[in-house]
Amino acid sequence: MFTNVEKGNQGLCKYCGKKLAPKEMLAHLVKCEKRDEKIYAAKKEMEGFFDILITSKEMEDYWMIIEVNEKTMLKEIDTFLREIWLGNEQCLSIFKIKNLKYKYISGGNLLYVEPEQSMYHTLKNILSVGETFDYTYGENKITEIKLMVFSHRIGRRHEEEDIVLLSRNIPPERICYKCKKNNASWVDTIIYSFDDDAFLCDECKEKVESNKLFIQMEYTENMLPIYNSPRMGIGDYEGSDFYTDEFKPDFENKERQKNKPKKVEKKTLKKFKNNQYDVYPIMKEWESEYTVSEKVESKRELPTKEAWMELYEVAERIKKFKAWEYVYEFQIISLKVKGEETIFYSILGEDEKEYGVDVYEGYDDFKTFIVNDYSEALDLPKGYVKSLKSNLACRWGNVEDLSKDQRDTIKELGFKYKGKGKWLYFTSFEKGYSPYSLDRDEVAHMTKHLKNLEIILEKFEDNIRESINMDFDELMCVEYIKDNNEWKFYIEKIPLEEYSLSNEKIKDKNKLNRLKEAPKVESVLDVDIIPLKRTINDEKYIKPITPFIYGIVDAKSGDLISSKIAEPGADVGDLLVEEIERFIDEVGRPRIIRTANELINSKLSLICENLDINLSLKKSSRVGKKFGEYMVYKKEIGNTPLN
Repeated sequence: MFTNVEKGNQGLCKYCGKKLAPKEMLAHLVKCEKRDEKIYAAKKEMEGFFDILITSKEMEDYWMIIEVNEKTMLKEIDTFLREIWLGNEQCLSIFKIKNLKYKYISGGNLLYVEPEQSMYHTLKNILSVGETFDYTYGENKITEIKLMVFSHRIGRRHEEEDIVLLSRNIPPERICYKCKKNNASWVDTIIYSFDDDAFLCDECKEKVESNKLFIQMEYTENMLPIYNSPRMGIGDYEGSDFYTDEFKPDFENKERQKNKPKKVEKKTLKKFKNNQYDVYPIMKEWESEYTVSEKVESKRELPTKEAWMELYEVAERIKKFKAWEYVYEFQIISLKVKGEETIFYSILGEDEKEYGVDVYEGYDDFKTFIVNDYSEALDLPKGYVKSLKSNLACRWGNVEDLSKDQRDTIKELGFKYKGKGKWLYFTSFEKGYSPYSLDRDEVAHMTKHLKNLEIILEKFEDNIRESINMDFDELMCVEYIKDNNEWKFYIEKIPLEEYSLSNEKIKDKNKLNRLKEAPKVESVLDVDIIPLKRTINDEKYIKPITPFIYGIVDAKSGDLISSKIAEPGADVGDLLVEEIERFIDEVGRPRIIRTANELINSKLSLICENLDINLSLKKSSRVGKKFGEYMVYKKEIGNTPLN
C-alpha cells in the first residue's frame, strides 16, 4: 500500500509516548490503552472519526498520523497540511480521490466542473477505510503527498479540534557537511536542489557568511533553517507557527500546558465572526445592480468650460519648458507659502514613457509618493500602493489612455490632438476612489499649482539644472514670501520623520489596560488590507470607488473570521487596528499576529509589544485568498457544504 510505511523513520504516540515506525504506530493507535482512557473520559456525543496516515512521496522520513472528524471538509485538511508542512497559501493544491480532482486555486477560484471538484466536500461522503489518495502542492516546485485512511471509529470527541495530530516522525538527524561532526541547523538550498549533502551547523554557517566572496555573490541568502517538513529547503516555506518540529506526547507536554495560552473554542470564534455585518450582500448588490454613472456624476460640482480652458492653457505652457529633460520624477520640487499647505511637484518623462506632472497637496498626500517610491524595497503589492495614491495628475498620453469624459472635455474646448503622447488630460487620485476626472475645486487647485510651477521653472531653471546631483533624501525647496513678493530657492532634507512608517500607539490608558488584562489565547491571526480590483459606481458616493477590504483569518482553521469594507478616504490601517482590538476584547490576546504588509507590520509593532503579542512579517498573506474563496463559496454553494 505504502512503500515507506514499514521502513519509515520512527515517531511517538501522542497518548503513551511509545516509539514506533508508521505501520506499527497505526496498529498501536487502534488499541492504545491511554487513548481509550482519554476517549472514554470525554463527556461528548458520539461522532465518527478517521485515522489517516500522511506521508511524503519523495522523502520517506516525513510522515504523520491524524484523527479527523468525518464531518470535516477536505479543505480543512488542505489548510492543516499547509500550516504544518507546506506554507505559502498562494500555491495551487489538488487532492485526487478515485480519479476525481478536488482543486484549490489561490484567490478563491474554485472549480466545480467534473472531474474537477471543489474542496468543500465532507470526508464521510468521499472517503472509506482502506482508501488511498494523493495530494499535490505547488506549481514550479511541487511537493507530492500520499494519504491512506487506516481506520474509522464511532466514539466521543476528546479534543476541541476537528483534526488532531496523533503521531509524527522524529526529525531526521542531519550532520554538517563541512565539519562532519556537528548536528546541522541550516540547509544550503542551492546544493540541496541537486545533492542531499547540503546541511550546515551554526559554526560552519558563520564561517561561510563571513566569506567576502560568498557575501558578494549573495550566497548567504540561500541558507534556510532546517524544518521537519518535506518542504524544507524551498524558499516559500518558513516553518509552522502551530506545530513544533519535535512532536511530544501529552504527558511530556503537561508542564508546558501550565503557561500555555488557552485554546479558543469554536463557538467563541463563531460569535466573534457573527458580531459584524456580512459583506457578501453588499458585494452581490454591487455586482448585480450597477448604478449608472450619470447619477454619480450628477452629485459632483463640475468645472465650467472657462475653468477647464484656463487649466489646459497653463499646462501647455508648462510643457514648453520640457523640464523632464533635466529632472527625474523622484527629484521633488516643493513650494512653501506661509499659512498654506506645502505643495510637492514630481515631473515625469525622463524615461520617455509618460510625460506629466504629479501634484501632492500637503504632507499626507506626499507620503503616498514616498510609499510608492519605496514600495519595491518594502515588497508592497503594486495594486495596494496604487490604491493609496492621493494626488492631482497632469498627463500627455495616448488617446486610449483617456476616459470618455476626458475626451468629451477636449472636444468641447476645441483642442485637436494627434499622435502618441500628445493628448493632454487630468486625473484625480484619492484613497478609496477610482482615478477620475477633476471636479470644480480640483480644477481650480490644479490651475493654481501649475501657475506656481510655471513661475518656479521661469525663475529657477538654472538652479534646478544645477541640483540634479542632490542626495536621494534631499528636495528642491522654493519658498514664496508674500509680504515682500520674494521667491527663494534652496536644497533641504526631506523631513523623513514625517514619512517614517507609522508605529501605532494606544493613547487611551484605560483601553490599553483593558486590552492588557485580556486573557492570552493560542490563536494565530493573519491580517491584511486588500484593495478591491474593480471600479464600482454607487450613487451613495460622488464618484466611482475602489474600496479597501480589511480582514482577519484564523490561521489554524483557515477561517475568515472578519472582513469589512472601508469607506473611501478612511484610514484603513486604523480600522484594521480597531478590528484587532475587538478580537482582543471578545476573544483574547492572540499568540501571534502575521502579515505580509510592511506598513501594517510597522503600524502594529508598538501595540503588539505593549500587549505581549508576537508580530510576524510573512512572505505572503492568506486574507485576500480567503476573502475571494469566501465570496465564491457564498455565491456558488451558500451555507450548505457539498455532499
